[in-house]
Amino acid sequence: MRALRGKHGLLQFVSNEEHKLFNKINVVEFMDISNLDERSRSLAEGLYQKNIINKIRKDDRLGYIAYKKQD
Repeated sequence: MRALRGKHGLLQFVSNEEHKLFNKINVVEFMDISNLDERSRSLAEGLYQKNIINKIRKDDRLGYIAYKKQD
């Protein structure tokens, strides 16, 4: 188990798989949903429901971004 800060700086516990996916999304800055396999989509949806990542539409693509760190 790991902990990540999400929306409004709230701390959430996540699994190791979710943490790896979060790091990927954070590095690429925008992860298109069509680039994810079924398992990763499920994990990403869980992170979205925990308010750790945000689902946005960029141009004509739907994807995820990590919330910006707020000081």
